[in-house]
Amino acid sequence: MVSVLPTSYCAATDLTVNPETGALQVLVDRKGDGGLYWWLGEILLWGKGAKQSAVGSVGDKALALARHPDMLAVCGAKKVATPDGIDAFAALVRPGQDVEERLFDYPAPGKPPHKSSETARDCAFADDTLVMVGDRLALLEYDVLTGIETWTPPTTSRCSRHWGRCCPPSWCRSTREGPS
Repeated sequence: MVSVLPTSYCAATDLTVNPETGALQVLVDRKGDGGLYWWLGEILLWGKGAKQSAVGSVGDKALALARHPDMLAVCGAKKVATPDGIDAFAALVRPGQDVEERLFDYPAPGKPPHKSSETARDCAFADDTLVMVGDRLALLEYDVLTGIETWTPPTTSRCSRHWGRCCPPSWCRSTREGPS
């Protein structure tokens, strides 16, 4: 067992390994004076301390971490001041750059914007497209280079046009089950 932040309360959420360096990127929920927030860090050597890469706001919920050759993506839910109260989010973390946070509002058929809350429960990269699965089992594909987002509603196939296959069963979680 490795203690990521020995002097802080934290609970593990997700982990990825840099294939070139072997460094671990760890996503945790961390408790601070203001409350619980997500924290992303890097452990360069096994048993050594973690270096902060990015941090979320109190109340945001990070549920997944995805790796791209040029960046990491933290995916989850963010509280927003709109009628739905929650939007899916992705925080794109590129080395040496500010974190780019992107909010996604589920476009529910027949409803005006911000009437359906959404949480990104899991995410992965398919080339330059960040693919996210949410509460409604909708599939969201976000091209990180062009900024184009494509929603595939649950009434149609949950197959990614980039992968040419359906999402793995582990991606299909009911909101009653909560995050893994």
